[in-house]
Amino acid sequence: MHKALIAQGILSLSSPPDRAETMAGDLVEEARTRGGLWLAGALVGVSAAMFFHAFGAARARTLARLGLGLAVWFAVYVATRVVGALLGLQPLVIDARSVAELPLGTLLYLGGLLMLSNFVTGLVLGRGSAVGGMNPVMPLAMFWASTAVIALCADVSSGTSTWFCTLLYVGGLPTLYIAPLLLGGMLAARTTPSFGLGASR
Repeated sequence: MHKALIAQGILSLSSPPDRAETMAGDLVEEARTRGGLWLAGALVGVSAAMFFHAFGAARARTLARLGLGLAVWFAVYVATRVVGALLGLQPLVIDARSVAELPLGTLLYLGGLLMLSNFVTGLVLGRGSAVGGMNPVMPLAMFWASTAVIALCADVSSGTSTWFCTLLYVGGLPTLYIAPLLLGGMLAARTTPSFGLGASR
């Protein structure tokens, strides 16, 4: 049951709720024989297909929402860093040549701030009106996903790939950026009445 709710929540960010419910039910039913890994891949594939379909129908509005999403994320992240510095948790500017050189406590702190920033960004963006059934969270989520794929490919093709960078692209961006953003977006979409924000489905 929880798989169906998670699948429906994710798909509802890239398609109208009634369609998301139907697709989620079909995918979860198929996953009973194919497994959880197949379900995860299917959710990524269907969400990406729905995003690109909506992007093709409204490019300018999608790019405008991406710009808004990046602005909101940057403002939230800077605010959390400044508050952390004012509380004495960490310095505002961290002096290190490489992220891998940072102490574990600093890495955990920065990771927590990234997750919090993306979650709050998802809450803010998720309350916006949908364009063609696509929640405003999706352009930013696709941007983070594209960044991870492009950075990993560029790193590998340059021949300078390290285990740390690979771990960052494969695990870090999905965990610290995409998952909290989608979670915030799903929570906001569930608590926002569609008639109150003039959603266009």
